[in-house]
Amino acid sequence: MFERPLAYVCFPIKGDASANQRRARQYARKVFDGGLEPFVPHQFYATFLDDTLADERKVAIRMGLNHLKKCRILIVCSKERTDTMQTEIEEANRLAIPVVSIDGLILEKSSATAKNRPQI
Repeated sequence: MFERPLAYVCFPIKGDASANQRRARQYARKVFDGGLEPFVPHQFYATFLDDTLADERKVAIRMGLNHLKKCRILIVCSKERTDTMQTEIEEANRLAIPVVSIDGLILEKSSATAKNRPQI
């Protein structure tokens, strides 16, 4: 059974919710195509929590950081850094979880070359 390393997807959330969801899907797909299993907390938590409510936003951030502990890598999907993103990056550093940009991923669609990919 093939298991992909779990990757925490970190990007800025603001403004248009449907645009955010579209970007989240695009980033998740790129991470998946890179051979990783994407975890996109903003996409998941937005389905039942209201980011405009301070208490629910804090809960979502804490839950995301809890899941970060299970990830093998944090992937930053923007040059822009929000306070929340910076918190996620700092927590990954504290936990010795590698932090890379999405541009740093090597994308391979061939299953033959994927077999030779080093494990993260």
